[in-house]
Amino acid sequence: MAALLLDSLNYGGGSDLWNVSEKKYAKFKDQFHNVEIVARVGMFFTKASILLFYQRLFVPSGVHWTPIWWSIWFVFWWNALYAIALVLTVAFECLGKDDLVAAGGQCVNEYAVLIGASVINVTTDLMILVIPIAAIWGLHMPAMKKWRLSAIFAVGTLGVAASVARLAYQIPEAKKPNQTIIVMILSLMNTAEQFIGIVVSCMPILPAFCRHMTSQHSSLRYSGSSGLKEKVMSSVINRHLGRPKQSTSQPPKDPYQIDSTRGYTELNESETGSRRMLSQGQIVRDVEMKVISEPKG
Repeated sequence: MAALLLDSLNYGGGSDLWNVSEKKYAKFKDQFHNVEIVARVGMFFTKASILLFYQRLFVPSGVHWTPIWWSIWFVFWWNALYAIALVLTVAFECLGKDDLVAAGGQCVNEYAVLIGASVINVTTDLMILVIPIAAIWGLHMPAMKKWRLSAIFAVGTLGVAASVARLAYQIPEAKKPNQTIIVMILSLMNTAEQFIGIVVSCMPILPAFCRHMTSQHSSLRYSGSSGLKEKVMSSVINRHLGRPKQSTSQPPKDPYQIDSTRGYTELNESETGSRRMLSQGQIVRDVEMKVISEPKG
């Protein structure tokens, strides 16, 4: 969609209509129809992904016919049928109206199409905002946790605000003659709305992602301290046994060379050896403690 908007600049997009030739303006209108189709398809998939996420999150596997299930699929098919209707209207609005096109007239009432599409879009955004909050307050959990989860999903109000802003701009401006500027502003607002929809759909995953990153960081710190502990233990054991200090200047040889032909057999043998080592772990720890406790002769 962004590429189509940039291409529209070659046909007068962003310039005042009276500075654009009729030929370029005709190209600009064709390009705007392409933008409408791409924008509607993109918005459909954005909202469909949010609704399917709600389905996985709030509807247990194998459970159907609940109010939340009905709400999700009602909005899904509402969104799908609206997208199909708008795409077909824009794609075939001038079919069989060659004389009207040649005269420079409008094949359909474009103002009514834009306003109607925006009203349906705002309605859909409101329904998508309400579904998760209603599902959360139907769960058995403390009220404070419900408020926290509701606050996460309430970020969806940004999407509703973007839809309302576009509708509020369209109502007074879409009838004005300077369409090469007005249409570009509407298209940019639609692009921003899609980006907000993508960001909002990712917000519910943010707490789980933060917890995952925190646990990963803690695991790395623990493994780092464990590795240092193992190095110290190995140094103490070697000193008591009189072994020479191992050189760490050369990296250990990779047991799985890129040109290895043993494949899964080699991996299986390695895993079997690891399991044997784990089964003898207690014996190894006992030996290490005995060596450390003995005075060096």
